[in-house]
Amino acid sequence: MERTLYNGLLPGVSRSGDKYLYVNPLQRRDGHVLRDGGEIRDERTPWFRCACCPPNVMRTLASLEHYVIAADEASVVVHQYIPGDFEARIATGTVRLVVQTGLPWSGSVSITAHGPAGAPWTLTLRVPGWSPRTRVAVNGEDISGQPEDGWLRITRDWHPGDEVTMDLDMEVRVVTADPRVDATRGAVALERGPLVYCLEAVDQPGGFRLDDVVVDPAQPVTAHERPDLLGGVVTLAARGRLRPGGQPSGWWPYRGAGTARQLGADTAPQLGAEVELTAVPYYAWANREPGAMRVWIPTT
Repeated sequence: MERTLYNGLLPGVSRSGDKYLYVNPLQRRDGHVLRDGGEIRDERTPWFRCACCPPNVMRTLASLEHYVIAADEASVVVHQYIPGDFEARIATGTVRLVVQTGLPWSGSVSITAHGPAGAPWTLTLRVPGWSPRTRVAVNGEDISGQPEDGWLRITRDWHPGDEVTMDLDMEVRVVTADPRVDATRGAVALERGPLVYCLEAVDQPGGFRLDDVVVDPAQPVTAHERPDLLGGVVTLAARGRLRPGGQPSGWWPYRGAGTARQLGADTAPQLGAEVELTAVPYYAWANREPGAMRVWIPTT
């Protein structure tokens, strides 16, 4: 659900809150415009002839608190780390949780518990799959227990004001898709925390085409705070190269690679100039000038 909220739902509405994307494409080629009955489907639009999705986006945002916690008679489960003041009923009374966090930019989470004392109850925390190294402490003392199937359960006699802190791993990840997906084979995507990132043409210097970009996954990818960009985001910087531009000589669009025995590294196209690539969170794309965008970036 976290992945959907940040990377499926949030991209659908503009930063201004009054324009929408009806589809969430993972690539927009240079110069491409997808039209449906006169409407541009891969640029933000104030409204649509059949507007079922924009109201559903706003309805989900308006009911966001219902996705944060759940409870039964003996435990309270924290599903999403979203700032707020939340209450849940257990058998012995009402539990109030005050959540503060730096997500999605930093991995700090603080949960202050106010609830019935005198009888143990369980606070269950979701440990995100994207955080392989997670530190959890109660009132400054580290928790020795290990998550089970992505959940860390802390059972104790809680006292009002007890504070749980989490430090989530925000290291940049270079990810690949299942190799059976033809469209993404030989490509990688960049992620950090709960966010999926994309390249947007407006952020790349030199005016090169995103269709010609090849990323070098062996080079480090670094994170940079940009309070001046898109309302304040963390961008990612990666290194890449450009494929040779233009079409093959002559009218035939295919390059000869020799026989199967001759195929090898020497037949691969030679790459051109090195470039620095800037990636922004996917939810924030299409909020500036129209242009190319891609999530999956080829490596060859």
